[in-house]
Order: sequence, then structure tokens, then C-alpha cells
Amino acid sequence: MIINVASTIGKVPAPAQANYCASKAAVIAFSSSLRSEVEDKGIIVKTFIPGVTSTDMMNSFQIETTQVMSPEKVAIHMIKAINSQKPEYICGSGNRRLILLSRFFPEQA
Repeated sequence: MIINVASTIGKVPAPAQANYCASKAAVIAFSSSLRSEVEDKGIIVKTFIPGVTSTDMMNSFQIETTQVMSPEKVAIHMIKAINSQKPEYICGSGNRRLILLSRFFPEQA
């Protein structure tokens, strides 16, 4: 099993974060392509997509949000992702809603 770690920001644009958005979007696209290339060999490829996580880097941005997850909570979600049948695992219902809304209303994201 291969698990690639991306970010919600790879699916939802964020101001002043073009480089980070692009790199995480690339991880998502790479995982999808790799999945189709190796699934016939029995290799499972998953994409783990956490949201805002309390890290030194994230805390330095001083972003005000109630959706920050602790690294421990993200680790619990990673275990759930490993056991899930889903090829993409998005942490948190708020992040799933945000991604869905941005798909239909990109100008509001």
C-alpha cells in the first residue's frame, strides 16, 4: 500500500499559497494516475487529505480558524484512511463540505 499525503489546500485555492496549493494538487493528481497504473498489480494507492493541522509552520501563519486539528487527531484519521476502502480520505466533515462547495462555487472558495 502506498499512501501519499496531500492537503485540503490541494483542492481548494488559498490566497498567497500558490506554491503550496500547486504542490498538494500535484500529489493528488500523481496519486490518481499512479493508482490507475498499479491497481492491476494489486498495489493500493491512497491519498490522505488532512485539513489545517497544528504544526510549527501552520502556527507561524497566524490564521484564525476553528478547523485546526492536532497532529494526534490527524494520526487517528491516517489509521482510518489505511483501513478505509476509499482511494481518497479527507479528514473532517467540514473539509469535505468545503471541497464540495468549492467544486460548485469556485469563486466563493
